Amino acid sequence: MLTHFENKYKILIIDDQQPICEILEAFLSPFYQTKSISDSEKAMEILDLETFDLVITDIKMPKFDGFDICNKISKVSPSTYIILITGFADVDLAIKGIKLGSFDFIRKPFTVDEVLLSVRRAFTLREAERREKERNTQKSILDLIEGLKDKLVNRVTSAIWTRDFLEESLSPKLTEEEKKHFQILRESLQKVLEITTKLSEHTIGFGMAKGEMDISSVLKQISQKYTNITFHFHVPKVFPKIAIQTDSFLRCLDAIFENSKEACKNKNLEILMTLSKKNNDFVQIQIEDNGEGIEKENVDKIFTPFFTTKGTKPTGLGLWLVSQTIQHFEGHVSVNSFVGKGTVLTIELPIYKS
Repeated sequence: MLTHFENKYKILIIDDQQPICEILEAFLSPFYQTKSISDSEKAMEILDLETFDLVITDIKMPKFDGFDICNKISKVSPSTYIILITGFADVDLAIKGIKLGSFDFIRKPFTVDEVLLSVRRAFTLREAERREKERNTQKSILDLIEGLKDKLVNRVTSAIWTRDFLEESLSPKLTEEEKKHFQILRESLQKVLEITTKLSEHTIGFGMAKGEMDISSVLKQISQKYTNITFHFHVPKVFPKIAIQTDSFLRCLDAIFENSKEACKNKNLEILMTLSKKNNDFVQIQIEDNGEGIEKENVDKIFTPFFTTKGTKPTGLGLWLVSQTIQHFEGHVSVNSFVGKGTVLTIELPIYKS
């Protein structure tokens, strides 16, 4: 069973028997980014130059053995998982390796299922650790927003009221230049208020249960709401419910469509939404627009808070909040864009299971 995170992981395979390297790479390369090496000395050099998520290494090798590899990894990349390959009679060595920090061991002769099971267990644990780290980060953000929200909103509202009072009181004496600066001040304060309110609104849903969403109902709602957008839906006749709050997902779509409208300039916006079942655990939702696309150097920045290429008017929070929301519901979002051709946003979310 594959999940959305598998193909991003890098594996290094080390075994002094070249056929073993080739067999393992053939097993794993369809699912992961793999590299294999039959020279342990060169493997040590590679570990100085590259970082891998997982290393699969034989224990008994000339020059440097599996324990040397373990010690090297503990120094250069402590977060890298290690799976040891051992002969049938060398279980004691494998246990020694576990004590040195390796994740698991595989005994020769091994089967495809044994290898894939061990590798997937390692990456399932890695993904759980990643999600836990993201949850802790989001909790810190939520606590900060909650602490700032009321104080900031009240103070900014008071500042706007005071600005308006002063402008009205001084109006007969103000020059055109002074009036211009008063207007700039109001716009700046309104922007702070807008950002604070937007953060507050989007993070309310993070405290909710995972929920279940019927995608057909969502598609009907957006068709009725966005009458100025031409939609094309590619949806299977039978589609599972998705483990996300409907309101949270609709807010994500609001932000995505708003960005698409900005990118379309003078063209009529068309959106192609393609839904598919990725595997038994995840669905995939692709949202493609016919906008102007995103410059290559900006693609990796679009999920960064306050990043915008549209001047000072937008808050630059829309797509960041999309990524935070999707991550909160244990999903994943990515983007591909081509200048002059449009942008494709790919969202993967877990299937709801009662």
